[in-house]
Amino acid sequence: MPVKRFAWILGNLHLNDNTLAKKRGDTDFDKLHKLRPLITDLSEKFLSVLRPTKHQASDEYMVKFKGRRTLKQYMPQKPITRGYKIWMRCDECGFASQFQIYTGKTKEVERNLGERVERDLTQTICGKNHILYMDNYFSSYNLFKFLEAQKIFSCGTINMSRKNLAKLAEDKSLNRGEFDWAVSNDSITCIKWKDKRCVSILSCLADCTDAVVIKQKEKNGEIIEVQCPKAVCDYNKNMGFVNHFDHFKSLYEIDRKSKKWWQRLFFHFLDMVTINAYIVYKMLPNIEEDMKNFRMEIIRSIIIMGKEGRIKKRRLSTPTLIKSHKFHVPDDTRLDKAEHLPVKCKSSRCDLCSTKQKPRRT
Repeated sequence: MPVKRFAWILGNLHLNDNTLAKKRGDTDFDKLHKLRPLITDLSEKFLSVLRPTKHQASDEYMVKFKGRRTLKQYMPQKPITRGYKIWMRCDECGFASQFQIYTGKTKEVERNLGERVERDLTQTICGKNHILYMDNYFSSYNLFKFLEAQKIFSCGTINMSRKNLAKLAEDKSLNRGEFDWAVSNDSITCIKWKDKRCVSILSCLADCTDAVVIKQKEKNGEIIEVQCPKAVCDYNKNMGFVNHFDHFKSLYEIDRKSKKWWQRLFFHFLDMVTINAYIVYKMLPNIEEDMKNFRMEIIRSIIIMGKEGRIKKRRLSTPTLIKSHKFHVPDDTRLDKAEHLPVKCKSSRCDLCSTKQKPRRT
């Protein structure tokens, strides 16, 4: 495709009617009006495609953008410091079940923002005994109490300056491997464990205070055994579900700069749809296809889509099969009687050459 044609298509790409957008200051003003139909459809489709697994994790995700927009956030501690902030809930295999885009602060100060976000992300899994992991940005005693009433058991790091927390032992009084804990009347356990530094965990799980032994590597290379509460091990094991999604996206990311603020989010949603589809596809038996080949199959299917009706009338001939020749293009693409594009393959120019090295020509 020529560059000018691609730029023309990209310039005429719209997801919503701009004439129906409310002006800033109106009661129904939507900062995400240009993306609203896509966001609504994806949210409904993700919930209907895959049943959520037992363990869930919610975390922040950044989509890089350096333009001028009120939605842009600055997170100096993140790998992507400037961009759009998205809250996501993922399952064990990295499937993005639910997401919410942060649109910035409002006129009225919103207290307990993290608690409100978690309530929105867990509306569809209430009453099903899921286990949700989160970091100290969301964790609070009131949130854990609310989720426990909805039959959602939570576990996450906690800032000890939060309200309604028990007073535990001071950091200086604990040695490495020791921990102190307290249980509330609502069966919510607060744990402080001393490693190289103190780590505080809030958990609703029954066996969170059980002691386990873990191995750690020192600076000199020596491996030592340290006692650790089970809640910390469960948190470290299950908190990285959003990182699984980030790993899939980093493999073959549609990273294209754009002056239009919403197109960066649009490309991110294209990646999200592809990753979720790949995760569901990998659940089928005897599937060993990698992400690259899966994306190539999607591209081939989109290219031939709708071309069957524009086929020129010509004499059809039965393809001659040669036993010694193996086709590198799938039969559904090779025999679709439509227009074809060149496909890269591993075959060499000479059939008699057995070398596997890259040929050199002058």
